[in-house]
Parts: sequence; structure tokens; C-alpha cells
Amino acid sequence: MTINFVFEIILMASLGAMIYLVARAVPRVNDTVLDEGSANKGLGERFGKFIDSLPIEKADLTISRILERLLRNLKLLVMRVDNKLSQHLAKFKAKIMNGEQNGKKPTLFSVSNEDKENGNNLDTPLTEESLKDVSDLENKDSEK
Repeated sequence: MTINFVFEIILMASLGAMIYLVARAVPRVNDTVLDEGSANKGLGERFGKFIDSLPIEKADLTISRILERLLRNLKLLVMRVDNKLSQHLAKFKAKIMNGEQNGKKPTLFSVSNEDKENGNNLDTPLTEESLKDVSDLENKDSEK
């Protein structure tokens, strides 16, 4: 175990020495500058000038403004949806509280008193007449 530690120390010291030697040699390297008027301009130099001529700052500012507007509109949409959901939950909670006050145990699928008064009671048993109507509708659909 200690032998591995010694090898790691030697490895790190040698890497540090190589980095030090490279760092000392970097300032000695000279950059060769080509004349501006030379006819032998490379593709890289022309591409660099093209990139420098692009209005990147204006494009960045425009994109930032568009994103800001988009995020504000998205925030408003989320707030509207949250408001609608809160209203719906408040109505649902009020219905549940009314059911508990009347001594009934509320369920999601129970029929309300309003539906019973309007004749929309789903708990009524099916009569022979209603079964006959359903079978007649099924026969008409199968004929088509």
C-alpha cells in the first residue's frame, strides 16, 4: 500500500516537472504575422474576418429580448392555469364539505342532488323499455 503511494508521488512530481518545462518554453515561440496585402490569404483568415464582421452583440440582444417576452408570456399562462385549477379545487372542496354536513359520505362518482332533480340519475335500474331502446340503437348501428 505504501509502495503505491510512493509511485503516485513520483508520477505527480514528474508530471509537474514536465508542465514546468513546457511553461518556460512557451514564451520563446514566435508568432509569424502575414502581411495584410498578401495575395496568399488562407481560408481561415477570411473566415475569421467574416466572423468578426457579424453583429453578434445585436443578435444576442435581440434573442435575449425575445426570450424575455416568451418567458413572461409563459409565466402569465402558468399563473392563469394555476388560478383556474385553484377555483376548480375550491368548488370541489365546497361540494365535499356540503356532503359531509348533510351526513353523507362524499365520493367522486356520487350523483348530486341537482342531477337527481333534473332526471339525470345514473343509479336508476334499467327497465325493459330502456333495454329495448338500447338494443334498437345497436341494431341500427350494426346495419350501417
